[in-house]
This record gives sequence, structure tokens and C-alpha cells, in this order.
Amino acid sequence: MKRTNETRYIVTPGNNGVNATIVRIAKKSDAYRQATMEGWGIVCSDASGELYCDHDSSAVLVDADGNECCIVPYEGIDKKALYRQAECFAIICSDDGGFSFWEKEKGSIKICVSYDEDGLIDFYRLSDWTEDPEEGETVLSFDDLPTDNPYL
Repeated sequence: MKRTNETRYIVTPGNNGVNATIVRIAKKSDAYRQATMEGWGIVCSDASGELYCDHDSSAVLVDADGNECCIVPYEGIDKKALYRQAECFAIICSDDGGFSFWEKEKGSIKICVSYDEDGLIDFYRLSDWTEDPEEGETVLSFDDLPTDNPYL
């Protein structure tokens, strides 16, 4: 059976509701390209050919020990300093539309949310298996998120 990307949503009702797409990427090579290669997602180049991270994006490459290699906006990218694809245990990318991630072991990426006084999600983030939720956060499973976005 061919693995395919899966999409879920963090959605809350109302004008100020959170609406983010979260994609579990099926292929490690696709996630790695999205995080590290120009034209695939978050990496751009300037007039001199130097690579940098797009202004509204970021990526985290995580090795098997939980060490992170971060790609952040406006900073040049030294590809030699990044983990190689084979070293990555998890890859998390973010942009203005939400998150995408690849994980070696299902469930190793945590979706942490906090709720407002009305019980609606008011903050969300993705983290790897080594990080504990912060005070007031709840961890959600990717499979528990809705597969349909009522705002589309």
C-alpha cells in the first residue's frame, strides 16, 4: 500500500478562530526537501545565491537523540551545518498556513494546544517527543483532529 500525505485541521468557530492546516508527510525525502531545498517550501535564495528561510516560515530537523537543528526566518542557511536526511528522526516545518511534519515513529510529534475561557483553542504548536507540554497545554493526537475544514 502506497503511503500518502494526510491532512488534518485545527479549527475553532468564530471570527477569531484558529484555522491551521497540519499535514503528516508520508515520505521523509519530501519533508527534507521542503525544509532544506530551494523551491520546495521554506527555503529561498537572494540575488547572490545565498540560501535563507522565508520570512513566515521555519523548520526543525530532529535527530534520534532529540537534538534540534533549526532553520529560522531571515537567517542564512549553511547546508553543511544541517543534519543529513539519514540523521533525521523527525522534521517539522511551519509557514503562515500551519504545519507539516514527518516522523519516523507514529505519535512522536506532539500537537500542543491551549484553550481559552470558552473552551476554544487559542494557541497551538508542534513539538517532538522529547519536549513536555507547557503549563496549561493539552496534547492532541494527529488522528483526533478533524479531517474536514468547515471554513473551506
